[in-house]
Amino acid sequence: MKPNELRIGNLTDKGVIKSFYEHGVHVGMGKCFSFDELHPVEITCDILLKYGFKKSSPKQYASDAKNLKTATIYECGIIVWNENTKMTWVGNCCIDNVEYFHDIQNLFFALTGTELV
Repeated sequence: MKPNELRIGNLTDKGVIKSFYEHGVHVGMGKCFSFDELHPVEITCDILLKYGFKKSSPKQYASDAKNLKTATIYECGIIVWNENTKMTWVGNCCIDNVEYFHDIQNLFFALTGTELV
């Protein structure tokens, strides 16, 4: 993984990043990994549900779905991921290159200033 794509709190295949050191990351319990050893976690329905997304329609998941009707979900600051197309929507903008969960985490933080819990 590229160091410039990562933040503390990002999920990787080795765990959640707790801190950085010169050539890699700490993922907790004293475990350190170089950037070359880290691999991204692909976006899946299970990962999204685990991190607070809600199923908003049969094939869509939303980061904040107060009203789970598709027509009302596309609001500013809400991230919607479509299982069929693998497209990510933020408001009315479609982002088609979001493949990994750390990208969703970073996008969520950039939009809301808070972490996915």
